[in-house]
Amino acid sequence: MIYHAAKITRKSLASPTVMILELNIPTLTKFLPGQWVDFMAPPHEWIGGFSIASPPSDLPQLTLAIKNSKAKASTWVHTESKVGSDLRVQVGGSCTLQRDDEEHDHDNEDDDKTVVFCAGGIGISPVLGNYRYLLDQQKKRRSASPGKVAAKPTMFLYSVSTQDELVFWEELVQLHKEQQEADQENRSRMIFSLTQSESWDDSFLLSSAEASSTEEEDIEETGIELRHGRYLQEFLEFAPEDAIHYICGPPKMNDDAVAFLKAKGVPASNIKCEKWW
Repeated sequence: MIYHAAKITRKSLASPTVMILELNIPTLTKFLPGQWVDFMAPPHEWIGGFSIASPPSDLPQLTLAIKNSKAKASTWVHTESKVGSDLRVQVGGSCTLQRDDEEHDHDNEDDDKTVVFCAGGIGISPVLGNYRYLLDQQKKRRSASPGKVAAKPTMFLYSVSTQDELVFWEELVQLHKEQQEADQENRSRMIFSLTQSESWDDSFLLSSAEASSTEEEDIEETGIELRHGRYLQEFLEFAPEDAIHYICGPPKMNDDAVAFLKAKGVPASNIKCEKWW
């Protein structure tokens, strides 16, 4: 794999523990949604691994969402990195819905299947990348065959410990709204769940809702379901047996999801799980 020269062009705190970095990488021309980068900041010798949150169409810009931790790369991002800092990055990873040889207008055998996305915490980065890719591909197929290609339903669960750790929620609300508008049967679902909090301040969704007479109607208009507790197993139970599952979260979440799906009879080929090492 080739290391590319990169420069930090923007740095912003998305939550108390998650830093967003936007990089400019002039020589990077391709990656697959859901892939990650090996990340170096010379003269430091450590290497960090972070999932890509932005779609390939944003190149040469690339976005990383990096959770604060004791890892040297993460600590450097949160405490030392600056706009203008020089980096070296290389792309890797194969846990993606898109094949490396797949043409954008090429139909494949999974096109008619429901896709189930499960993100836990900072695992939202690769999950969001694949969700963006799927919706973009569906939109292209509908544009190529107006009235002949129906929108395919998706299921999306995003679990975080507390509400202030919910990053990228504005984009998720907008993407789900577009999905609802395309899916006339309204079969798609998006759920935000808090695992360590018993209450939501649901006013954060109101700015994304269309005007209506009551707050309850406003929340419903967003199409987002707000839950409490560990909702993973109940969520997966509703998925069709032939659905494609894409999962990324803390190790226990990944392990529990994979074990549940295998016990349910879902074939391994329909389970794509991005693990943290």
